[in-house]
Amino acid sequence: MGVSQERFAHLADFDRTYIGAVERGTKNLSFEGLWQFLRALGRTWTDLGKALDKEPALKGKPVTRPKHHPG
Repeated sequence: MGVSQERFAHLADFDRTYIGAVERGTKNLSFEGLWQFLRALGRTWTDLGKALDKEPALKGKPVTRPKHHPG
């Protein structure tokens, strides 16, 4: 986008330090936080899905789910 962390933080309604932590991988986004990022970027959930479909690192990876153990 060509904007600073500070400007993006303002657009996404987050503190600049939080944006940096997300970039470094020390903080995770909630569902709502991801939505705020998408809105600030002018993107939709569909755009995100299409981008993820093109991501080579995600192709062919099986989804593993925890086994259910009846209590």
